Amino acid sequence: MVALSLSTAGCGTFVAHCIARAPNRYPSWFSAEAPVTLAFNPKLLTNFPACYVNVGPPPARLCYRIIDPADYHFRVSSTNWLKHGEKEYEFTFHATVPGRTNHWTASPRGTVLLLHGYGVAQFSMLPWAFCLGDDGWRCVLVDLRGHGESTGKRIYFTVRETNDISTLLDTLGRDKQLKEPVSLMGESYGAVLALRMKTVDPQIRSVVAIAPYAFAA
Repeated sequence: MVALSLSTAGCGTFVAHCIARAPNRYPSWFSAEAPVTLAFNPKLLTNFPACYVNVGPPPARLCYRIIDPADYHFRVSSTNWLKHGEKEYEFTFHATVPGRTNHWTASPRGTVLLLHGYGVAQFSMLPWAFCLGDDGWRCVLVDLRGHGESTGKRIYFTVRETNDISTLLDTLGRDKQLKEPVSLMGESYGAVLALRMKTVDPQIRSVVAIAPYAFAA
């Protein structure tokens, strides 16, 4: 019974450490197979220079990109089929990059921060940025702490990340890049962060939360 208890406790500690560990630091053998594959030309992101901001505590450096309003001619197509009795989906999007300036480029309708889900990065929100950019919104893509090109040894499931995003907003404001009103749009993990941000930062006017979770388990 003692041996079983120790084993269970050890397993629980291992799982807890894995849950809190930054996804960009996972060993390859531990990484789960992604249920969705998003493929795009890497040159798309090079049209929008990477910027960085130091956040914390604990210290980390976030990578973000600004996508200004333009005519990107964004469009989406989708197909689905059965494979071994399981449904498969494929989504394809097209955008013209860099887009032509439009009447929103010089004076955006507002700013939208796009917050990605757990285990992915800013690229997963790129289609939304082009869609919103076509409609006149300045979009900010960001790799959250411990994801993508951002640093950080662990994640805090929004407890520390709210300070990170507030620091990013302050930096954008200082650099004259924050056009009001300011909105957040997040998916899953990013959706939970967006909802929490609305309760702690008065700069946030509105939130769009796509499939937020109620519990981390």
